[in-house]
Amino acid sequence: MAYRGPDGTPYRALTNMFKIEGLPKGIIYHYDVAFDPPPSGRHFGRQKLINRLQIKHANVFEPICPFDGMSSLFSLKRLSLGAIATFQIGFSDGVQGRPPPKQTEIIIRQVNDIDTKFLGRFLQSDPNLTENEYNQALLTILYCNVVLRQAPVMIHPHTPRAIFVEHGRQELGGGLELWRGYAQSVRPVAKTLLVNLDVTATAMYQSGPLFYLIMSFVRDFEGIRNPRDLAHLSPRCQSALSKFLQGVKIQVTHLGTNPANKMGTIQDIVPEGSQFVFEKDGNEMTVQNYYHAVYDIQIQHPNIIAVHLQSGAVVPIELCVVVPGQMFRGQLPQESRPKMLAFSSDGPERRLRSIMEAGNIFKYDTSPFVREAGIQVAKIPLQVDGHLLRPPTIHLAANQTMTPNDGQWNIRNFALYQPAQIGAWVVVIYDSRFTDNDAAGFCQQLTETAKQFSLRFYKSTPPVMHQNGQGNISQQLQAANQMALNEGAPGARSALIIVILPPAADDLYAAVKHYGDVVHGFPTQCLIGEKCKKGLVNRNAQYCKNVLLKINVKQDGTNFTSSEVGKIMKKAPSMVIGADVSHPGPGSTLPSMSAVVGSVDANGTKFVASSNIQQARVEQIVDLASSIEYLLEMFKKFQAVQKLDIKCPQKIYFFRDGISEGEFLTTGIAEIADIKVGIETFMAKNNLTGHKPTFTYVVVGKRHHVRFFPQNGQQGQKNAPAGFIVDNVISTPNTKIKDWYLLSHNGRLGTSRPSHYTVLHDENAFTSDSLQSFCNGLCYNYARATSAVSIPTPVFYADLVCARARYHLSQGEGQVQGNQDDWKQINPKMAHRMYWV
Repeated sequence: MAYRGPDGTPYRALTNMFKIEGLPKGIIYHYDVAFDPPPSGRHFGRQKLINRLQIKHANVFEPICPFDGMSSLFSLKRLSLGAIATFQIGFSDGVQGRPPPKQTEIIIRQVNDIDTKFLGRFLQSDPNLTENEYNQALLTILYCNVVLRQAPVMIHPHTPRAIFVEHGRQELGGGLELWRGYAQSVRPVAKTLLVNLDVTATAMYQSGPLFYLIMSFVRDFEGIRNPRDLAHLSPRCQSALSKFLQGVKIQVTHLGTNPANKMGTIQDIVPEGSQFVFEKDGNEMTVQNYYHAVYDIQIQHPNIIAVHLQSGAVVPIELCVVVPGQMFRGQLPQESRPKMLAFSSDGPERRLRSIMEAGNIFKYDTSPFVREAGIQVAKIPLQVDGHLLRPPTIHLAANQTMTPNDGQWNIRNFALYQPAQIGAWVVVIYDSRFTDNDAAGFCQQLTETAKQFSLRFYKSTPPVMHQNGQGNISQQLQAANQMALNEGAPGARSALIIVILPPAADDLYAAVKHYGDVVHGFPTQCLIGEKCKKGLVNRNAQYCKNVLLKINVKQDGTNFTSSEVGKIMKKAPSMVIGADVSHPGPGSTLPSMSAVVGSVDANGTKFVASSNIQQARVEQIVDLASSIEYLLEMFKKFQAVQKLDIKCPQKIYFFRDGISEGEFLTTGIAEIADIKVGIETFMAKNNLTGHKPTFTYVVVGKRHHVRFFPQNGQQGQKNAPAGFIVDNVISTPNTKIKDWYLLSHNGRLGTSRPSHYTVLHDENAFTSDSLQSFCNGLCYNYARATSAVSIPTPVFYADLVCARARYHLSQGEGQVQGNQDDWKQINPKMAHRMYWV
């Protein structure tokens, strides 16, 4: 529902939402579809089979029925199928003289008669809707989603939420190319439905000759540029290439024109494949001789790899062409991510223009599916009226303050709010190109810059050690820590270890963090040697300033505080919590990582963290109750150190990242119950009676496609300004849930993405103004930047702790290994530190 806050200056913008002006009427027949065996290719394979089924049995499926790509088929008339019907269908019709293609059994059963009238009552927030009526309204929305995308999904590569087009594709490298796409979803708001349209991008396997794709891969993986070197790939490269190509569909160029006769799927690669010997008609012959004898083809590269297809055939790569539009499901290599970012980071004006052109892809005006459903989509994007929240005041040392300008502020020549004193430090160099002179120059620049922040190093010239990254990292770091303590201030308990790394040293970074955070318990700060040297050459102190913001917090200092946070936190002893779960990438065997961080000070700037591993891709934080109990215990200990008689916070503000709207009533409700259990367990163990902490549970969503665009001539801005909030028009119609969109930061690249805030539970009786301002203020106390961030700081910290949690797993042969036995908690010496910053 609208959660209207009157605070702030009015501001009007366009959004990438389009009103649905005509809604479906009457009864929609809903059918469940099952596949045996389930086709590969996820929804794309299912969609292809359903397309072929409806063409083959046009007398049954007339007109063609929209299908969601998974299991739901819709029709505006009852199909003559009976209660259940079974069909056999293949991906092709087969070729005369060859075995028939494999058939898939498709089972279709009717499951619902959807009455569309309940959608109107749902959009009017009718409290008398029964559960069945509510579900029929949701199914009507699903039907609208499916209908609006049905025409393009029949011809374009797609995911459940986006369609991708070949036009404008760009080479990415490593055997991949980038395709642009369009994301679409139908969203219910008060009294109507909106279509949310946005641009997106994905990586596809490089289409065209397979030979070129493989050369692109090995060039980036191992620096190979000569095709003849494909005969001498290292075992590591062969293994990576085989894994990369597995499942890729190709067409062979030596057969006839029938597409079914030419298609194949790669299973693995065969070294010197043209010399592979097989038996034909009782005689042994090589692949090379076979193609010469049967097809009169002379293989140009007979000594290099070939591909082994799932059919059993071994085919030289020069005879293979990669079918366009095959999505890459793995994780992009680190070096490819800047290209992906640049490709997909259109500014607001260009992005909105591309969104307006999406009508040519979705064909809302001409799609027979849309016409038959009676749906009409507006051509003009929705205009929204929001307001600009006032930025918080930033507090530094000695009562100095400053007001951010469009989400940014400059602390040059200002002392940090609470500067740390570093009694012992050491520099460990793993980059062979980083010399002692480089180290001396960098340390001098670092300590001189630190003086501007009133951050003091006991010695301006720390001990420096050169180490070999192939050695025993644990022993090397122990030795460095001891050397620093020997030369540091008397009484120093641990040293700050600055580690200089070479580029692309992910394994070394992982080892440093594992042994520093988990095994030994001393703070580490990893830097790339090239970046340190670049700052020296350019006499640019900004790099050192950014490093010092991290160091100060790791050494228990505070960089700055936000007035809007302090205003709420100081009304009563309070804790602000951020929580997140990160999941492993496609093909990974690692578990999911959960993280919960909680503030312990009155300014909401000092945090402690609890992290753990759990079953892969489970979104609910399974140990949330014990994490809450742990954070409350750490809060109590911090108050004791500060000599404050506070045993427990009176108020808790919980911000959750990562759960979708469909998980609000499952994951959200379960975690709210777990928070209560954690509080009760803590109070019982500490013999605390009386008032229990009240808490607020807010979901912060950032995986959505809502964007805002300044109207022409509006302050000449590229993005809407920081602090722009919309809490009406595009809010949920559910009167029991309060939500809004907040653009808290100044987007420097592309089009800024607002965060979507949804309040699922509030025992603290926030007003709209106070909660919105508090959320905005929390975006201004992120310790690593002198600018507002896009999500509240505790959520950002939980993200960082999740990323760091993978280094709690055992390090074996340079790789992170993960199961419950390999997991180690943070070293107790680091438990009170913000080691993840």
